[in-house]
Amino acid sequence: LSVIFLGTKLGARTIAAALTTPLLMNIMSRLVYPTEEALHALDPSQLLGGIMDLSDHLMLTCVMGAVLIGIGSGIVVKNQATTGGSDIVAMMLQKYMHIRFSRAILLVDGIVVCFGLLVIGFGLGSGEVSEEPSVYLSLYSLIAIFIVSRVIAYMINGSKNDKLIFVISEKELPDLHKYILNDLDRTATCIKSSGLYTK
Repeated sequence: LSVIFLGTKLGARTIAAALTTPLLMNIMSRLVYPTEEALHALDPSQLLGGIMDLSDHLMLTCVMGAVLIGIGSGIVVKNQATTGGSDIVAMMLQKYMHIRFSRAILLVDGIVVCFGLLVIGFGLGSGEVSEEPSVYLSLYSLIAIFIVSRVIAYMINGSKNDKLIFVISEKELPDLHKYILNDLDRTATCIKSSGLYTK
């Protein structure tokens, strides 16, 4: 999808990122778990030998994890790639519907979690009576997605969303005007100017 809808350059980088991400995750997982059994169990109480047990601090885990994911995703997107997940859909929404990437990722991942909340959280998928923790986990996920989208926006745009760009030209450029207004979905001010030295 990335190659077809977003171009070969971004598609190739997406393939590289999608192959690199699980490799790095596997290496990091082996480094933070002390034994092979702890790694296979994914026991949070044994992370870094037990000094990083945040299993009773879900909000702190949610915030810390979301910030790290946001930084990683922001770096990938800033380098004109995607990780091969929902950010491909977000990138297509940005390209074809002119929705900011950080908002698009919030929208796409939010919809996924809301469907998960319906199926898992409320027990519609299994027919079982729902338990509070599953609903809470979905709500924690929504909080994490919001934080991820804000961190991605910061990584891409910096602390301000405002950008000031001067395009200096001697000619009237109807194509440039059309591109700014229609493709970028922005506005601009046309200023006639002259140099002090050359008049």
